[in-house]
Amino acid sequence: MQEKLLRAAARTSLISGLPIECHIGSSTSAVKAVEIIEEENLPFNKFIWVHIDWSNDYPTILKLARKGIWVEIDAISAFPEPYEVQIGLLQSLIEDKLSNQVLISQDAGCYEIGEVKDTKLRSYNNIFTKFIPLCKSKGIPDTVMSQILIENPAMALDVATHTR
Repeated sequence: MQEKLLRAAARTSLISGLPIECHIGSSTSAVKAVEIIEEENLPFNKFIWVHIDWSNDYPTILKLARKGIWVEIDAISAFPEPYEVQIGLLQSLIEDKLSNQVLISQDAGCYEIGEVKDTKLRSYNNIFTKFIPLCKSKGIPDTVMSQILIENPAMALDVATHTR
């Protein structure tokens, strides 16, 4: 069923120009998803692998980013500070000259229809109040942060852009 949904999303993206944001926790699933979009002839820059920070497989993250997909560090609020996983991934991607493929976001929790939880949503401020200052303290330049926070999302979400 999920393969059918991804194929349908790829076909829709080809027509609409809308990107696909795929929430994937494992690198094995990410590789399969990229194989599917490739079979559907979707440009790689129309695919966003959300949750790369849930994967412990940097070689696969690197391989797929080099193909041209967007890789999103998305669990900033889900992990405890000092965000070692996210900072490490970001630094590695920058060192590998892939800052132009990176997006960041923050899961603030989840909601499942019909399920009542006492789960407290995490703050949406953590990127601005904690993560960005930490990136600066780790030597990540303001120009790179601007690229990741402003330029990359504008390119990734541009419905008129079918190729990069």
